This record gives sequence, C-alpha cells and structure tokens, in this order.
Amino acid sequence: MKVLLVDDEKVILTVSREALSNIAEEVVTHTDPQEAAREDLASFDVILSDFYMPGMRGDEFLSRVKESAPDVPFIFLTQNDDLGIAVELIRHGADDYISKPIDPKTFVFRVKKIIAEKERERQITRIMEEQKLLDMENRKLSNWRLLYASKDARQTETLVANLARNLNQSGGFLWLDMLESSFTENEDGNYTVPKAVLDMALTSARNQRRLFERVEFIGTLDDTDFEMEEMSAARFHKFLEAEISERLQPIAESHGRSFELSLIDFSAETAAKKQLDGARVSIDRERITDILRELVVNAIKFSPEETPITFSSSVLQEGSREILAVEISNTARRLMATDTAGQQIYGIPYDYQELIFDLFFTIDAFPEYLAEEQWPDGTGLYIARKIMRKMNGWISAQSGVDYTWKQPQPLVRIDIRLPVIRGEL
Repeated sequence: MKVLLVDDEKVILTVSREALSNIAEEVVTHTDPQEAAREDLASFDVILSDFYMPGMRGDEFLSRVKESAPDVPFIFLTQNDDLGIAVELIRHGADDYISKPIDPKTFVFRVKKIIAEKERERQITRIMEEQKLLDMENRKLSNWRLLYASKDARQTETLVANLARNLNQSGGFLWLDMLESSFTENEDGNYTVPKAVLDMALTSARNQRRLFERVEFIGTLDDTDFEMEEMSAARFHKFLEAEISERLQPIAESHGRSFELSLIDFSAETAAKKQLDGARVSIDRERITDILRELVVNAIKFSPEETPITFSSSVLQEGSREILAVEISNTARRLMATDTAGQQIYGIPYDYQELIFDLFFTIDAFPEYLAEEQWPDGTGLYIARKIMRKMNGWISAQSGVDYTWKQPQPLVRIDIRLPVIRGEL
C-alpha cells in the first residue's frame, strides 16, 4: 500500500507514518500541500491531509485530488472542534475524517476501513459496468457482448477459493444422476450400465479430477518453495535464447508458425547492453520455462496459420524501478465482430481485455486444446501471473492493431516483466 500524508505539523507526520508502517509499503509525507499536489496522486492507495495549512487549505487540496485522482480515498485529519467543517467536506467528496490527537490503533483501523469500503465501491461500479455491457448486447449494439454471456467468466481469487473448498462437496452432477438412475442389477449380482452413460460418467469424472488438480495446484502455489537464482541480464538472455530455439520453436513450427526474434544483442555494444551492464534478475528456471511454453501455446491457438510469433526484449523504466521485459506478440485471429456501422473491429475492445486475457483470449464459443498446453480452460494466464508474482515480476497483456502489414492486423502482446537487481551480490 502507498500512502500520501500532508500536514504542516511534523509531529503529526511522524506519528502517522509510524502508525502506518505496518500496513503500508511506502508512506510519502509533505508539509506543503502545493508540493503534495504535484505528486502523481492517482498512484496512491489513500491520501490523508490536514485542513488548515499555509499556502493551500484542505478543501482546495481535496479539489485538486478529485480532479486528477477521483477514485483515491481521501481522509481529513481534524481537530475535535473542526468536526462541523469535516462533515461538510465529506459532503464535497472526502471519504472520512480522523480527529487529532491520533490514536495509532484507531488511526490504522479507520484507514484500512476506508480503503476496503472504496474497493467495494469499485467492485460495485465494475458490476454495474458489466451490466451495462449486457444491456448493450440486448440492444444488439455489438456482438462482442455475447462473449461475456457465453463464457460465464469469473476468473478471480474468489472463484478459485470457492472451487477449492466446494468441488468435492458439490454433488448433483448430471452424469451422476444419470448413472444412478440407469444401472440395473443382474441375476449374478453384477450391474449393467448403458455404455453411453458410462462413457459420459468417465469423461466427466476425469475432467473434474483434472480441474480439481489444477485448482489444488493454484491453491498451493503461494506456499510452494521456488528454486530462485540470480543471474546476470546477459546470462538470462542466453538462457532465453536456448529455451526459444530448443523447446519453443519446434512446438511453433509443428503447428505451422514461424518465430521472429528481436532480443537485446549482448554480443555488440548496444545502448540496451550498456544499460544492463552489472544488472541481474532473479528467477526460477523451471517456472519461467513453464510460463514461456504456455504463452507460446496460446499464441499458436489464437493466431492464423503461417503467421509469425515475435519474441523481443527491452529495458523499461517504471518510476524508480528498472524492468527487463520479454515480449511475445502474435497476429490474432480475425475476429468476427462489427460495430454499429458494420465495420470490422480489430483487436479486443478495452472493456473486455482483462476478461479475455484472463481466459487466455479464448474467444470461441467452445474452447480448443493443444497437447502441449499445461494449464487449459482459461487458467493459464492466471497461473502464470501468480507464479510471476512470487518472483516479484508480473505479466501484462494488451491488444492492438499492427499496421505494418498490407492490411491492418489485430495484434495480441503479452509481456513478462522482471525487476532488475543492482548492487553487490
């Protein structure tokens, strides 16, 4: 959690920062609200401010925050005799107030409560937006809306937790009901079951076992020990090149896809090489290999035959962090979606990006499978992201349009992002 504290009293800042140290990763403090207003306000999880401050009153600072970061919770720190002002400010957009002097336990409780309430508001807003999309589908404004209805996608932590807890207790499966009602007892004490029912029961049971094993795997990932090792950026690229040529390229070629590589050249004096001199990354080789394979398999599944899959790498500066990014991009299948004017939609509409990518952009009414796929049924990207999070990295996904072809082509790109480590080993 990242917190912004603004108060012209340094004692208040010190006490507040110390109280929040157990729940916040970063606490940014300012005694001058004008300086605070120049921060990237949208990057904070919560903002706390005094009301009476030199240079800018709290109500003016609140207005600045609401202009640039309307979704960030805002809490006023007030004296006991300022409660009337605090209540008035809540009517104008503040989320809460906390009276001085600050009691650390009460202070932390109120801050966490406001953040939780704000998150619930965001969830409700997202649900309402999804409902709007469904309403749009009902008015036939875009056949993209069918995606949500047909996939019944709820790829969230809550879903995984509920599956893990309830899968073995759910009962009432169709195949089980049919099996129980269709067997007959023979004179020899054995039973006869129609082959069609038996086949369905076996298929369903196997699928449910695979699903349970996958959910169980997801549920135990957080407690799984990784074999982490630090390696130089140059050594990581050699490892990456070997994985691509020895493991991934044969898979792609067997499905009629070619590879294009645009990786940082460590054999020549390039700007990227100089920037990465002395840099390291920390990875679990086996886990990275699993992730790379899953990304490539999904690139194969949802790209036209004989189109290339591109690997590239770059160095990014994200705030104060250096990131080594490995990008995998491919031409997406031409999507049969049109807008209200009858024009074809390229790429994936922004409203649906996370939904589709959390299902590994499974856009077909019925999923397809490849033998090389390790985490099917839309769990692949979810699992890959969970693994990357344990390595302090992340996977980002986006869609767009590639205009380098004769005709614009829908493009899907997924980035593996690893934080760069500097300093002594």
